Amino acid sequence: MILFSGGVRFTFSQSRRGSLLLEAVVAIAIFAIFLGGVGMTLMVGERTTVVGGDRATASFIAERALEGLRAMSLADFSQITVGDHGVHISNDGMWAFTGSSIDIGNGFRSVVTINQLTDDWLSATSRVSWNFGQTRSGSVLLRSYITRWRQVATLGNWSSVTKNSTTQAPSEAHFRAIALSGTHAFIAGNESFLAVLPQSRFAQFSGTLLSWRLARARTACTGAGLYVYDVSVPQSPTRVASSFSLGYEAYDLVIHNDRLYIITADPSQELKVIDISVPTAPVVVGGFDLPGEGTGMSIAYFPNTSFFGQAPSHLASLIPAAHAQTPSTNGDTVYVGTSTGVLYSILVRDDATTMQLDSLSVDGAIHDISLNNGFAYLATAADVGELLVVDIFDPRNLVFYDPVNTGVDLDGNEDGTAMVTTLTGGLIGRAGSTQNGRNELSFYSIVDPVPPVGTPPLGTINLMKDDTTAATVYGLAGTFDERYVFVASNAQTSQMMVLDLWAPPFSQSSIVYRFNAGETASDVAYHSYDNRLYVVSDAHLYIFSAN
Repeated sequence: MILFSGGVRFTFSQSRRGSLLLEAVVAIAIFAIFLGGVGMTLMVGERTTVVGGDRATASFIAERALEGLRAMSLADFSQITVGDHGVHISNDGMWAFTGSSIDIGNGFRSVVTINQLTDDWLSATSRVSWNFGQTRSGSVLLRSYITRWRQVATLGNWSSVTKNSTTQAPSEAHFRAIALSGTHAFIAGNESFLAVLPQSRFAQFSGTLLSWRLARARTACTGAGLYVYDVSVPQSPTRVASSFSLGYEAYDLVIHNDRLYIITADPSQELKVIDISVPTAPVVVGGFDLPGEGTGMSIAYFPNTSFFGQAPSHLASLIPAAHAQTPSTNGDTVYVGTSTGVLYSILVRDDATTMQLDSLSVDGAIHDISLNNGFAYLATAADVGELLVVDIFDPRNLVFYDPVNTGVDLDGNEDGTAMVTTLTGGLIGRAGSTQNGRNELSFYSIVDPVPPVGTPPLGTINLMKDDTTAATVYGLAGTFDERYVFVASNAQTSQMMVLDLWAPPFSQSSIVYRFNAGETASDVAYHSYDNRLYVVSDAHLYIFSAN
């Protein structure tokens, strides 16, 4: 259509009018979809917020119940009885039990389950559940331990020791490391025959071969790999998980609450995470494939943190661990070291999934790790720093405490093999040599986390395997008062020894007890609540108590 006005011609296109209408409809439709998306996002966000609020409320209630238990135990430990309970504040303002559960009043129900571990040791599980319909239901579970800590206990005199029992390992088994939880002992090892590799295979590696047991090939395991013993009666330990098998030989382990972290020869999952809430029926719930082809060597635990070391792919280790029992609800961090000297930090979440956090280059395989005041003390194969100190305050940023003076260089080239720390001192064990008097045990001050360069040890102890060869230290553990240290080695007539650190100077006179097992002791573990010492060799489990 064409119109004329004042000599000006206007042209209107019907097709253009239709296009504008279509564009308007499309725009409205897109806007509607956008509004719908925004609305859906807001609804999902609101729902997520509500669900998160439910879980946060339940977590608070569960933790409050555990705090109530702790308050009750402080007042009278004997009132904490086995079974299911509700925990509330009574009319007189005191925490008390009520029935088998308690309705909090806002849709949440709380149940606390008490299990007896020993006369002085209880486990407590706090479960809070809610149900506001099909889309708003769930539960939160927290675990803790209650102990009769106010009871006067004595460490006894560990210079006079009683052997409670000697337990034969299963046929063809080789025990390597031990960790303790409640009334059960968990032992890493294998039940398969492992050939010794030719000595020439080790020519490419620095340091001295620790012992023939380090020469075992990485091998699938026909037997258990993990052994579980009920030690509630120390005079007669009983194996209670005889059917459990890892499929591969195991090298080291550590326990945190109901989780056991164990290092195996499995090339696709060297680290395995095992649920031991039922000690007689362990269940593998997760794991991690260590970078490279190396085999794990050592493991230790720190609040919310575990530590590992790694060795060459054809080496296995019997190096022990430090075992802490601090509860955690946020997941753990594991630290893994390789044969080429790399320390990895890996997050293990509550659901047992894993994620690498950071790494740090270390000059030598990590044989053992001891933790003290936010630092990791590493016993390594580094020829110029057998004792290295790493700041682990932030697992996402691993650094040496002192970038220049990273650690302590022991005399000679023998590897650091075992490590234990006290409040102010660090004791490192080393591999044997062909030289007499190589100071297989050296005690250093760690008031400054890294002793200044050239600082001599506070004292040394020489061990002998035979008349010409020094012994190798495989395990170290200490009492909670930091007085006594227990040593596992292949010394000629005293494979297990007790050292008294309260009688300086640190020297041969510090050895206050010797035990001749007739075979190499591979690990030691001290259990504070029953004041007993557990020692494993290739073929035996020994239990000791102080007189």
